[in-house]
Amino acid sequence: MISEKACHFAAVHESACDVVDGARSRHPGTYATITVTFPACDSQTDLDRLLEFAKAKDQLGLSSFVAQRMATKECVLLLLGDKVRIDATTSDLPQRICVRPAGQVTCFWALRGVIDQKP
Repeated sequence: MISEKACHFAAVHESACDVVDGARSRHPGTYATITVTFPACDSQTDLDRLLEFAKAKDQLGLSSFVAQRMATKECVLLLLGDKVRIDATTSDLPQRICVRPAGQVTCFWALRGVIDQKP
């Protein structure tokens, strides 16, 4: 089950233009550390759906959605302290970043605010 903290984090930070300290680099190919346990998905569409559940404060829907997507490996749970590689960022959606956890071959979209640039 996704924690209330993660659900609240998504609901609050999704609306922010830039959740993270602007001095931190967010360039593809650099590494970062996860600062809050949070789900990430291989498509921005799934991330958007996840955020809809969080904004609606639908904890059960969020947990069910993430569990279903994790079962099909379309989403992963980024754990506090995990090291990830930044593979992509978007200019049209500046609050999103695609990170690749160790052992994964594809990146997963998450909110920029769940990472700290210092690996």
